[in-house]
Amino acid sequence: MTTEALIWFDRPAAEAAPSVEYAERARFYEVEYRTDIDRPFLRALLTPEVGSVLEIPCGAGRNLDWLAVSGRQVVCADIEPAMVERVRERITAAGAGERVSAVVADLCELDLGRRFDLILVPQEAFQLLAEPGQAERALHRLAQHLTDDGTLLLDLHTFQADRSGEQSPLPDYFDPAIPAGELTVEWTRPVDGHRWLSRARRQYDEGTVVRVEYHYQLGTGDRLIRSWRSRIRLRRHTLGELRSLAARSGLCVTRVASDYDGTPHTPGAARLVTLLQPTNHPE
Repeated sequence: MTTEALIWFDRPAAEAAPSVEYAERARFYEVEYRTDIDRPFLRALLTPEVGSVLEIPCGAGRNLDWLAVSGRQVVCADIEPAMVERVRERITAAGAGERVSAVVADLCELDLGRRFDLILVPQEAFQLLAEPGQAERALHRLAQHLTDDGTLLLDLHTFQADRSGEQSPLPDYFDPAIPAGELTVEWTRPVDGHRWLSRARRQYDEGTVVRVEYHYQLGTGDRLIRSWRSRIRLRRHTLGELRSLAARSGLCVTRVASDYDGTPHTPGAARLVTLLQPTNHPE
């Protein structure tokens, strides 16, 4: 029996597993979320004019390594203290404490007492604000933290099939071609010298919101140690909706790409890599 097949073999354990919250995912978040497909696009935003950067949410520090050596003042923020504690450990290990800090902060209640030249809200993180009104509150708070000529990145996905012909990159946890409710084994990855972690998912399209249910199994060899479940909800935004939200927060959309190569967005593109600036930013 292979480890990748274990979720299928032990399906009852997966179905009966207890549900956990974001805090309990922190322990394995570096194993779970390690994509760097967007890194070239993000790094290109660090123009010479950018002296300060805020990444929110930062998770366990997916972008920390390259931000820490960028020469900028960097703040990594996340709503979950366990994630922030892990980022602080990594900052200390890298000897980057003079330029990089990590703080607990909520997108909807952001109040850091300073402004930034660049704010990164990467890979669908903004869409985790799924409840009515949350997105507008967060965008208003983000606008207050931008310098007069600062830039805000919001990387969104429509969770629909790409109809532009550009094949915009999908999230690594959602595929519109997979039927709702179907259990899909995604991966099995090593955790340390002897343990492995497997993740499977079910996805549901609920109209304005997409729901993803994760199933995790931790094991060693062919032995299952523990199973648990978690879920996320993500709100869809059209480009028109985003422009309206931005305008009400004193922001304007200055650029939209359909991929991380910077391809200009065209109708039907599923990804919206969006850059915004204050409405009255200097030309």
